[in-house]
Amino acid sequence: MDANKNVFIKFDRISLKSNLVLKELQNDLVTDSTFNLRLIASVHLLISDYLSQMINDTIVIEKVNYTDLMNIITIQNFLFDTVEDFFPSISVLASKAHMSETKFKKLFLKITGITPNAFFTNTKFFRAKELLLEKNYTISEVAEKLNFGSYSYFISTFKKHYGISPLTLVKKHN
Repeated sequence: MDANKNVFIKFDRISLKSNLVLKELQNDLVTDSTFNLRLIASVHLLISDYLSQMINDTIVIEKVNYTDLMNIITIQNFLFDTVEDFFPSISVLASKAHMSETKFKKLFLKITGITPNAFFTNTKFFRAKELLLEKNYTISEVAEKLNFGSYSYFISTFKKHYGISPLTLVKKHN
């Protein structure tokens, strides 16, 4: 951070995969006997993801205004918090970030590596997986709770996203 210019000289993008690994780790109970193993596995996943980004040249080295960065992070948190709702429009998100729609879309993509809609969708699938593994909801209740439109649409898109159906996931973790 260059305090005189108020810009990041080097900014390393955290991928959605790394973000979700950290979110999962936050939900773990420290007192759980397997926490240390999950912590070590999470660290390995984060290092692997970072090395993968380095190899594929997806690390961002650009100038990003600090205020803009904080606004994008605020929007990411907003999208995490509203994952059970429908995707808000780009105009709503840009307004919340105090930016034009064009600037917002460009910066969100630059900082996260994906579009706001893709970020929201990936977060929605992550939440669906969490809910299914908690076993407090049926598959149809998860589809309804996360506003997937229909049960069959949820099943097919979940399978495309994770490579297994929700039912297979639930049975696998019994």
